[in-house]
Amino acid sequence: MTERHVAVRIVEDELERDYQRELRTGLDPLRVAVTRVRQQELAWIVSWASEEYLRRGIRDSRWPGMGCTWLTASTASWALAADVSERQSDVVIIPFLRDGTQGAVTVTLECVDDPAVIGKHPSADGFPCCTAEVDFPGKGYRALFGWVQLVRSTDNSSAGAAFDMDPFYLFADAPSPYAFFGVNPTLFDAPSRAKRCPLTWTAHSYLAWTPMDDTERRVLPLVGFSWGFNIDSASRITLQQVQPLAAADWDAHVPYLGTSHPGWEFAKSKARQ
Repeated sequence: MTERHVAVRIVEDELERDYQRELRTGLDPLRVAVTRVRQQELAWIVSWASEEYLRRGIRDSRWPGMGCTWLTASTASWALAADVSERQSDVVIIPFLRDGTQGAVTVTLECVDDPAVIGKHPSADGFPCCTAEVDFPGKGYRALFGWVQLVRSTDNSSAGAAFDMDPFYLFADAPSPYAFFGVNPTLFDAPSRAKRCPLTWTAHSYLAWTPMDDTERRVLPLVGFSWGFNIDSASRITLQQVQPLAAADWDAHVPYLGTSHPGWEFAKSKARQ
């Protein structure tokens, strides 16, 4: 399990990045500080609060007065998630190993409050926006990755009973399983519906890579996460929190992936690099 001081440093670094990012955009962010660290069987629970709250007990509307970050560890991977529900967003950091080199995926899930900024129609207001950024020290071909995304929704071909491929719409007829591919590629998705009818929409997003020296085109999974949204009978939209996926989740998709893309081989999770 990750040591206590490492868990605290990870949370402090992420909070500082958030502060500097908002500062660069001209906002007036609040400073926050770690206030408590608790150990559970497989996780560190790191609590934090705004410095203003700590000094005066005042909860500023720009940022929750207090928050909680959890850090989990397992034989496969660990993840960092910051709960900032008042801002309708999640930030999750999931590390991975490729050929013995450490990398990480930072997933940000937020509620769209200005659709025009991300190139969406005004009807997308309130729907989710997911961005997953890859941080890997490799260069050139050693930093080539791809994103495979599958979606299960109650308005899909199986009425929500099964996952379907979710390719980038400009390349929906391309024979590649990757929705995004390139050097440290960023996954971006902002699903929405013109009508806000009851709906459950869940995505499984996987970072993978394909060895270039193989005779066959193989997809080797590195890390995955789930996210999505629900629309209730009152047309209210709620986000499904980002959750790291287990190895078994990928393995369950392999038969369908192989059928959908017969020109590719999909390695089981035990072949992760």
